[in-house]
Amino acid sequence: MRKRDLSEKRKTILGSSLSLSYTDPIHVVRGVGAWLYDDTGRRYLDTVNNVPHVGHGNPRAAEAIARQSRVLNTNTRYLHTEIVALAEELLAHFPAALEVVFLVCSGSEANELALRMARCRTGNDGVVCLEGGYHGNTGGLVEISHYKFAGPGGAGPSDRVIAAAMPDTYRGSWPRGIRWWGMCGSNRRWCSAKTTRPCSSRRSTRFWGRARFAFSGQSGPTCFRTRPGVVQSREGHEKMTTTPYIMETGDYFR
Repeated sequence: MRKRDLSEKRKTILGSSLSLSYTDPIHVVRGVGAWLYDDTGRRYLDTVNNVPHVGHGNPRAAEAIARQSRVLNTNTRYLHTEIVALAEELLAHFPAALEVVFLVCSGSEANELALRMARCRTGNDGVVCLEGGYHGNTGGLVEISHYKFAGPGGAGPSDRVIAAAMPDTYRGSWPRGIRWWGMCGSNRRWCSAKTTRPCSSRRSTRFWGRARFAFSGQSGPTCFRTRPGVVQSREGHEKMTTTPYIMETGDYFR
């Protein structure tokens, strides 16, 4: 099918709101490692795709997915050794305070879960987000994604969302060498998305590429962290990690 015809059919069947990159879209037919190949055989170094974590067409990952699908593909309501082993391996890469793992299907699910848990645990609903930030495509996450609510068709921030200036050390008002204060509300109703520390009002010179939700409660600091991950030969998942303190909330987050 010609690229123009494919583009028109896509708009009709998938909807015109599903955007395409580039004025002349690339018709990608396969990926190998760090490279994408179009329908003419031209290859492109993939520096922007956020889907593969171990390269396109990774043989080890593809074989692990196929092998597991031939054995079992079910939910978490049954005992199984692999999910526990995966959680343990993931936790080995996180700070010791983060001891609980939720495996979900997308980054939107991970961030939505973290937001729900934070609001349930603290009783507060305000969020401080960073300019340009995008956290997912659910209604709750679009509400706290500056990239969406301040972009074309956006309605601006709701009354429970505040956008903080992006600490851009290259183009922004935060040149290299100036430290940025992470924003976490200890005595206010605001919590912070994409801050750089798990506790209130600590300085940092680093910025995480994925969302970290940080809050301070009366009984001590609490924290979530959501990141994508592929561990060894197991299938890739999105995940959300948190502390046992958060889990005291109860049975709501099954």
